Amino acid sequence: MSRPAEIVFVCPGRYSVGELYNAIVMSRSLEAAGMTTRFIVTEQLADYATASGADVIVRSMRRTRGAEVIDTIEQLSPDLAMLADYHLPFLEPGAAGIQNLVSPVVPTVMLDSLGFGLSGAEVTNTLAALPGAETLRRWFTPMTSIPRAENPQALLHPVPVATPDAPGSFSLYGSVPEVGVDRRATRERYGVAPGRALVVVAQSAWAATGFTQLGRTRGRQLGRSYDDLRIDWILHCLSLAGVDLTVVGVRRDSAARDRYPNVSLVHTPFLGLDDFSDLLGAADLYITDNILSAAMARAAVMGTPCLALVHLLDGVAEPADGFEANWHAEMRALFPGYDFPYLVNPFGWISEVGAMMAGNPYLQSVPRVDVFDPRAVSRAVRRQLSTSADTRPTHVLRDPGAARASPVDVVRRALARPSDLLHTFRITDPHH
Repeated sequence: MSRPAEIVFVCPGRYSVGELYNAIVMSRSLEAAGMTTRFIVTEQLADYATASGADVIVRSMRRTRGAEVIDTIEQLSPDLAMLADYHLPFLEPGAAGIQNLVSPVVPTVMLDSLGFGLSGAEVTNTLAALPGAETLRRWFTPMTSIPRAENPQALLHPVPVATPDAPGSFSLYGSVPEVGVDRRATRERYGVAPGRALVVVAQSAWAATGFTQLGRTRGRQLGRSYDDLRIDWILHCLSLAGVDLTVVGVRRDSAARDRYPNVSLVHTPFLGLDDFSDLLGAADLYITDNILSAAMARAAVMGTPCLALVHLLDGVAEPADGFEANWHAEMRALFPGYDFPYLVNPFGWISEVGAMMAGNPYLQSVPRVDVFDPRAVSRAVRRQLSTSADTRPTHVLRDPGAARASPVDVVRRALARPSDLLHTFRITDPHH
C-alpha cells in the first residue's frame, strides 16, 4: 500500500488570519481524503493555527529569515508545498520575498484567492498615502506591484472570494461548514440573553496596525486607539437600529461599553476555526470592514446574514448629534485622513475590487453600506436582522449550479504533475 501524500502549507501572514483559516479549511478536506498535512506559520498566527488543530511548525518569515523556511520545507520533504496566500509576501511589510518561501526542489502550488497572480497587479494602500505617512512608507508603500506568476498552473483559486471561472478555481466549501455545538449553548457562552440579537463585528487588523504606526510616526501620544474609536462608532450606529443587541467584537481591547441600553459588548480574541465557526453559526449578523473577508464568506455559506462596511463617498454624512461631531473631531485630530474611500480597509482597493466583482457573483451579492452614515447603517442592520434578511450571498454560495472542483481534486492534479511545477515555476520578485 502506498503511503499517504504529504502536504505542507506555508502561511506567511502576520496580520491576515483569513488566509490561514482558508488553508486550514482546505487541509481538512485533504485529511479526510487520506492525505497528511502540516503547517509552517509565523509566530503571530501560531496560536490560531494550533487552536484549530493544525500540526504547526513556527518560523519567522521576515525578509532576513526567509531562507530558514526553505530549509524546513526541504527537511520535511513533502510531496507538495502550498503557499497560502500568493499576495501576502508582497503586501505585508518586511515579509520574506516569495523566492525565499518556495523551494526549488519541492513541487509548489500557491493559493491565489484574489487572482493577482494571473495577470499581476498594481495595488494601492491608501493609508500609506495619507498626510504625514512618509515615515510609515518604509513599511506600507502607497502602491505595491504584485507580479504575474509565469506558470499559471501553479496558482489555485479558492472560490467564493476568487473569481469562479479562473483557471485552477475550486470550491473551498464543498458543503456547509459544520457547527460543533448547539446554537443556544454558543449564545449563552457569550452572554446573549434571550430576545437579543447576536451581532459579530470584525475590524481590520491591518487598519489597527497601520493607523497605530501612523500615529506613532506623527509623534502623537494616542490616548485612544484606532480600533477603540471605531468600535465606539459602530456601537453608536447599531444603537440607532432600535433592536436589543449583544455585539461580540473580535478584537484585543476589552474595555467596557455601557453607553447604550439596547447594545451590550462582549470581547473575544481571535478564535480557533471551530470556535469561530460555532460563533458564526449562532450569530444573527456578521459585520466587517473588508468586503473580501474570508470570514464573511464563511458566515455567508453557513447562512448567517452579512454586511460590509464601506466608504465610497467624498466626505462623511453631516453629524446629527454631539457624539458624532465629537467623534469625527477626535478622529481628525488623531488620524487625519481617516475618512478615505475604501472597499477594503485600510487599502482602499476600489478599482481593484471592482475588477474582481466583474466575474464574481458572490462579491456582487454582498450587502454593503456607508460606514460613515449612521442612519444608513442602522437601516441596513434592521433589514439584515428582519425575517426577510438579504441573504443573497448564501443563495449564491449554495447554488448547486456553481459546483466545481474540490480542494482534493486540485491537489491531486498538482500531485500528478510535480515535474511541471518544479521546472516551469518562475517569478520576478521586487524584493530581489
